[in-house]
Amino acid sequence: MKKQLVIVGIVVLLLVVGLSGCLQGGCNQGEYYFAYGDSITRATGCCNLDIDGSDCYIMQMRDTYDVTKSVNHNFDGGGQTSTWGLNNFNSHYNVGNDYFVFMFGANDCLNGGMPPSVTANNMVEIYNRSYADGSTPMLCLQTLMSPSSFSYSIQKSRIIATMSLCENYSIPYVKMFDAIDSVPWNGRLDDWSSIFYGGDNVHPDATGHKEMSEFLWYFINGSDYTETYYNNNNTIVVSVDYNETIYLDIRFSWYNSSIAVNCTTNNTIIPHMIGYNNKIHFTGVKDCSYEITSDEALDYVL
Repeated sequence: MKKQLVIVGIVVLLLVVGLSGCLQGGCNQGEYYFAYGDSITRATGCCNLDIDGSDCYIMQMRDTYDVTKSVNHNFDGGGQTSTWGLNNFNSHYNVGNDYFVFMFGANDCLNGGMPPSVTANNMVEIYNRSYADGSTPMLCLQTLMSPSSFSYSIQKSRIIATMSLCENYSIPYVKMFDAIDSVPWNGRLDDWSSIFYGGDNVHPDATGHKEMSEFLWYFINGSDYTETYYNNNNTIVVSVDYNETIYLDIRFSWYNSSIAVNCTTNNTIIPHMIGYNNKIHFTGVKDCSYEITSDEALDYVL
């Protein structure tokens, strides 16, 4: 009898541990949109945010732009780092998610900060796991906090490290910090601004989450740039509406060594590189258009 009670107790304990996120709210049940993160994604407990988490950026995004879709976010990430995010991925991910949005990094700054490379590797691994399971991952770079809480060097070093590692592997990312920093929507890593934050200067308020929701939708909706392939002259034309690194697939008929990227807005050949997975990388500038060609293409067009 005691043995049976022990076994039952272990099973109950495992269930409680495995469902800890569900018990706190925000269990991932395969919603179309699911956001995974720390207390910023939890969006409760401070800054006049609703206790039910409805002010979270992912909730406001769905409510404003895609109301017919299901949505949820985790509530158990308060105070947690990107290492916790990676270690608890399996209990917070569901293959039913069309979009798996995740953002960690703020708590990686605690106690002088973990090495930026650790944050970067954790974020990329979360991306890889959700991508491998069939979802569209949205890797979001952390929002900034007041430098009185954490120095800019500690905050920005891990953001830069994560961007660099993403670009090494041709992984897209969302500069969520740019939704509410001192110069929003310019694609650059500026400084913290108090405008969209609560009294603790760490967590965005409901208006800040609203700005983040608009920003995130911009990228989910593909409004940051458009790409068109023209078969008649074997050319890709890209129109850019946000300052960011652009990744393009190389056409099967192109030689890597003869690819050229021409900014047609000012008729200038700009630098590019061939990155991971045979992607063309170049820096896109808002309101500019580009033609990508291969002067020595094969004598057929796919």
